[in-house]
Amino acid sequence: AEVGSPKAFAQMVQAGLAVGDWNSYADQIEAFEWEKEVGNSLVVREPIGVVAAITPWN
Repeated sequence: AEVGSPKAFAQMVQAGLAVGDWNSYADQIEAFEWEKEVGNSLVVREPIGVVAAITPWN
């Protein structure tokens, strides 16, 4: 939480939204199609590592 934020605001907005984001990611992972048959082939999508990215802020 940022310095000076009221406790309720920090819990509901600053921390609560992050928890909601992680729950959304978990839902997307469960719904993702990891394997798919295409003709006579099987396409398997597997994560291979971590991505580092610099994104704009503000």
